Amino acid sequence: MYQNLGLKIHNWVIGQNPWTNVYGFARSLLALSTLLTLLLNDVTTFFRPIAGVDTYPNCANNSISLFCLVPADYFYLNIAKWIAIVILFVTISGWRPRITGVLHWWVAYSFQTSAVTLDGGEQVAQVLTLLLVPITLTDSRKWHWKNVESNKYSVKNLHARVVALIFLGCIKFQVSIIYFHAAVAKYFEVEWIDGTALYYYLSDPMLGLPGFLKTFADPIL
Repeated sequence: MYQNLGLKIHNWVIGQNPWTNVYGFARSLLALSTLLTLLLNDVTTFFRPIAGVDTYPNCANNSISLFCLVPADYFYLNIAKWIAIVILFVTISGWRPRITGVLHWWVAYSFQTSAVTLDGGEQVAQVLTLLLVPITLTDSRKWHWKNVESNKYSVKNLHARVVALIFLGCIKFQVSIIYFHAAVAKYFEVEWIDGTALYYYLSDPMLGLPGFLKTFADPIL
């Protein structure tokens, strides 16, 4: 029984390649979203006093954050912001996943834990980049756009594949839970069931549809 199970696992690992340009594209897309957020907003938007909290950035029990390694001054916070932007640019390029994977998580973690005016997207990016770290650490490619060149039958490569495939599975499970919860939670709210929430959400001037789309959507809403 154990031999059959081992053979099935072996064939499963051999038959799947976790280090593809698809996973590389996902890394680049995550990095691009954070990059655009940093590029298109001033540093004063993310680091400022909020209700009940006068100190910024948020560095309570957060000593490894990039934005907590510099003085709490907008000049130095701008320097940290541009360091993060450079790291994200390199990550998007796909260069050396083993190096940029950890750095990408560091930027996502730093931004999510130290800044204000954030939403769930930054939280998801922090979790996904952390789950991607074991995959990037086992990725021996110079660029995450290239095909795998290592011997997939070697013991070292098999172990690396197992680690990468397990964490890819964790990512799929995590994302499925996010959307499952988002859908099911709405079933218990009358405003979502009768369409009221959708109407107000899509009509909101900041979060809703752009004008040219709203013109077509209004009769349906």
